Amino acid sequence: MFVFGLCDYAISAQNDLAPPKPEDQVAFEPRGIHSGKLVILPAMSYALTYTDNSLRVSNHEKRDVLQEISPSLRVLFNRDGTANFDLTATSVWHDYLQNSAKDYLSHAINTEFGLNHIFAEGLSFTLANQYAQSGNTSALDNEMIAFTRYQTDKAAFKTEHRFNRFAISGQYSFSLTDYFNRANSAADYIAHSGALEGSYELVPERSRIFGSYEFIRTMYLSANTGDFDSHAMLVGLRCVYGKLTYTVGVGYANSISLHSNQQDDGPIVNAT
Repeated sequence: MFVFGLCDYAISAQNDLAPPKPEDQVAFEPRGIHSGKLVILPAMSYALTYTDNSLRVSNHEKRDVLQEISPSLRVLFNRDGTANFDLTATSVWHDYLQNSAKDYLSHAINTEFGLNHIFAEGLSFTLANQYAQSGNTSALDNEMIAFTRYQTDKAAFKTEHRFNRFAISGQYSFSLTDYFNRANSAADYIAHSGALEGSYELVPERSRIFGSYEFIRTMYLSANTGDFDSHAMLVGLRCVYGKLTYTVGVGYANSISLHSNQQDDGPIVNAT
């Protein structure tokens, strides 16, 4: 088995790399509303996307233009680098202009609270939560049921200790996926995951090599016959250049059924 995938972390990786320097920032970045250490950033975005298969079917394909209107609000608070809070709320109206598919509404609320240099220099703790609700999935997401309303929620706790150029971190997260339609309840599941990572900074504020291990237990709510454990080990490089941040890594992963002898394993390649 050979897998190429993209990773999505519950807790932002922004603390792993330094923020952009003033010379890297552009003049048209949002300024927001400032009040002391509080920053409020309202925003509005608009997108048009052409699709030659709006229903995502293998036959009787239909063309359409998807219009998406998205207001959002972000609230930031930073107390001298020792405590920070970040909240982002977004709504998106998805409108198929030629009515080939049903229009739908999506919501997302992400929060993150962090404490830095607590008990020891370089020690930090972070709590995060990501909630989303939508009437459809992304065109690139083939693991979710399309054109039906569902919600996901993921809560995570992370602690990290940095000393000189070394860093070590641990993270635990709990996630839930729930379909509103009872007919799809067999696909509802929860997942517990834990991760450990060690890294070394090659170039200050620019590049870091890392090694990580992650364990995930997935359990379905209506029946336990599909429950499974997965393990992944990864080594790679994380870099930042101006406003571009990227990670590449290679490793090994396997999945094991909890109720049979079935398992799947092989090399993995990760790029974000």
